[in-house]
Amino acid sequence: MKILLVIPPCIYDKKEHFFIAFPLGLAYLAAALLKNNEVEALDCLIEDPKPKPLSKEKCLIGLKWDEVKERIRYVNPDIVGVSCAYTSQYTNQIKIAKLVKEIDKKIITIVGGAHPSVVPEEVLRNRYVDFVVIGEGEEAFTRLAESLKSKKSLARVNGIGYKKNGKTFINKKIYPVQDLDKLPFPARRLFKMEKYFVHGKEHAFYSKAKPSTTLITSRGCTGRCVYCSVKTVFGCFWRARSPSNVEKELEHLKRVYNIKEIHFEDDNLTLNKKRMISICEKMTQNNLQLRWTTPNGVSINHLDEALIIKMKQAGCYRVFIGVESGSQRVLDSIIKKDLSLEKAEEIITLLKKHGISIVGFFIMGLPGEDKRDIKRTIEFIVSHDFQDVSIAIATPYPGTGLYKKCKLKGLIKGSDFSKFNPYHAVISTKGLKREEIVQLRDKACIKFQLSKLSKHPLRFIMDKQNYSTILRYFRHL
Repeated sequence: MKILLVIPPCIYDKKEHFFIAFPLGLAYLAAALLKNNEVEALDCLIEDPKPKPLSKEKCLIGLKWDEVKERIRYVNPDIVGVSCAYTSQYTNQIKIAKLVKEIDKKIITIVGGAHPSVVPEEVLRNRYVDFVVIGEGEEAFTRLAESLKSKKSLARVNGIGYKKNGKTFINKKIYPVQDLDKLPFPARRLFKMEKYFVHGKEHAFYSKAKPSTTLITSRGCTGRCVYCSVKTVFGCFWRARSPSNVEKELEHLKRVYNIKEIHFEDDNLTLNKKRMISICEKMTQNNLQLRWTTPNGVSINHLDEALIIKMKQAGCYRVFIGVESGSQRVLDSIIKKDLSLEKAEEIITLLKKHGISIVGFFIMGLPGEDKRDIKRTIEFIVSHDFQDVSIAIATPYPGTGLYKKCKLKGLIKGSDFSKFNPYHAVISTKGLKREEIVQLRDKACIKFQLSKLSKHPLRFIMDKQNYSTILRYFRHL
């Protein structure tokens, strides 16, 4: 069958920081489907990455809707699969499905990603959606395509939702892929890689070496963090590729695309220290000469000095770490994160000692958090020498413990997900109104920049990256 995989255009608030990185998830899916199908990919974001104003507050990133429609019409597929990475962009996923049905009602529409995986019944109520893929898509989408091609029963295709005779059916979930080495490498050849090199906007904010690209060595996370929606797709099971398999992909990227920097997008890259040390040693021994960083973050609990030394030797120049709060009470009782601030400070010291820059992840506005807790977070941020920080506002994504808690307390009104992102406060708490949460986040951003300037005035002025960082922060204001 002829399958077109699509990443929709996105509608952003002009204050938001957006990134356009190589879409690993869709590329893995494409590689799995290529075995028995004709597959094409359309990343609407990279095709036209320049923001196009829609109003005083909103802008469109990606192809215009009429251009998307023409691209789909030109491909003339049997199936269109649409990805949705973020709940806030769900309406754009549905808009693609609508365009498809306007072209030809016989074209089958399949949607997947975090939001459809959590609320498949709700998504299937939309008349433009034929199927939902739940969780990891490689096996479910492949079996669904085979069943549609052979006109076999859909009842035995696990990991999907569908409609029949006016009724909705949600089949049994597929157990996450255990042996990741068996998966083919992402089908990068279907994507216009040179556009990502030139026009992409890194998840990691910037690269030290060009060209750069994304890579993932494991899936899933065993953490219990109340705000995290990763488990809606990858589950709570951590599975990892072997060091030799990772090495082969790195060699391929170096040979075919002359990649000079890697952004590891794992949710828990260093969970197995022995495996991570082996990956670092292979990178060093193979003389790949790659710079690398970790924009999705690494677990502080799974770092130590021996591993940090190996990471540095293998080309790591910066890590993102999830501290989340400067209040131990919030970490223990609200976020449910197994982390002590004492351990965080220990690792921050070690990273600085070995010359690895640090970006800290923090979150504000959680139910049960008060102004004193947020004050402690701001104090933690300014008292530690972070190169940068990412301060998110707590967002109750469907499928998370935070969403369940907010629903139970009546903090979520309606089902408009357009503002469900880390830049908007969509819930008020007992002690903090939404406006106050935004103000406190903005205050934290400004205090952080002033602390950098006061500690290292010359370095601050000379570092070009600081200017783009400041612009990113002032979009909040």
